[in-house]
Amino acid sequence: MRLSVIGCGYVGIVTAVCFAKIGYEVICVDSDKQKIKDLQKGRIQIYEPGLKEILDENIQKDNIKFTIDLGECIRSSNIIFITVGTPSLSDGSLDVSQVKLLAQQTGRFINGDKIIVIKSTVPAGTNRLIQEVINSSNITSHKCSVVSCPEFLREGSAISDTFNMERVVIGTDDLSAANLIEKLYTRFSKNFVHTNWETAELIKLASNAFLATKISFINEIANICEKCGADVTKVAMGMGLDSRIGASYLRAGIGYGGSCLPKDTVAGVRLAEDMGYDFEILRSVINVNKKQLLKPIEILLHALRVKDLSDKVIAVLGLTFKPDTNDIRNSPSLLIIKRIFELGGTVNAYDPIAIPEVKKIYGSLIRRRRGRTVVFKFPLPS
Repeated sequence: MRLSVIGCGYVGIVTAVCFAKIGYEVICVDSDKQKIKDLQKGRIQIYEPGLKEILDENIQKDNIKFTIDLGECIRSSNIIFITVGTPSLSDGSLDVSQVKLLAQQTGRFINGDKIIVIKSTVPAGTNRLIQEVINSSNITSHKCSVVSCPEFLREGSAISDTFNMERVVIGTDDLSAANLIEKLYTRFSKNFVHTNWETAELIKLASNAFLATKISFINEIANICEKCGADVTKVAMGMGLDSRIGASYLRAGIGYGGSCLPKDTVAGVRLAEDMGYDFEILRSVINVNKKQLLKPIEILLHALRVKDLSDKVIAVLGLTFKPDTNDIRNSPSLLIIKRIFELGGTVNAYDPIAIPEVKKIYGSLIRRRRGRTVVFKFPLPS
């Protein structure tokens, strides 16, 4: 059985190399010609512990190939994963246009029975729409079934998360397709949730919404602890020992960032609004997080007993939203740096991995770069 992966971003490349690692032949396609050329040579733009080593190993074994030919990718495979991005639109909803376009194109290349697995994060109802789009563009008698199989990878531990999946969610109305996808994932997990498309889609959004809620909740508790002299780490430990609560995502800090939680929480609120429901808790989570992101500046000004940071050089250690990644999307550090500039300060920033990514986006705003350290020029754009 040969697998295809459409979209060589974070989810796509991790999915591809992990299936190649366990012996499947995988062909990956992306519209970015330079990205494909780089991947063919084993060069990868994403930093994820263990990822490059597995990629190199399977290029050598000829288990994984890269192409820009979508037709070749679809025709040569039984199971096709769609892992393209669904960025936020201006109103907070998810842009599923790439997924829809691929669904239309996929139907034209069908040359046998296929299973289309949607791993992209999408609003409830999208997979049902994708099935309709594929059916309308499929002019053959071959069956093409759509399966919603959302990803739950954590950046920095995505390889481990793949080989030790806590659960695999399989959403479809095609029992045979569901059973085949379960068989495909048996090397990765023993826990499977079979459901319809809409439930699978909501499991993904609800999971991220709940994780964001835990983060904002413990940050609110931390702010109360600061006022009354309590130790938030002990509070979190005491809470986490309750099996109904659990210790994960109870580490107080400056709030969540990255490519998933900010996008998915706003999308959750927007989805509820579209259905005529006010998701009050999630709106509060988002508002708490916005305030928390600049909490370090508030603490700094209080500690220095000043109203601005004129003539101050501030070291910022870490430019990504979490360790073991080079992803600077929605990084709290960049928001903090911008605020330091607004208050008249100078920033000397360090990151062990992400400086090349920072240079790609903010190269014109870097005054000085030496190894893993940069000094920014004012102003940093929003």
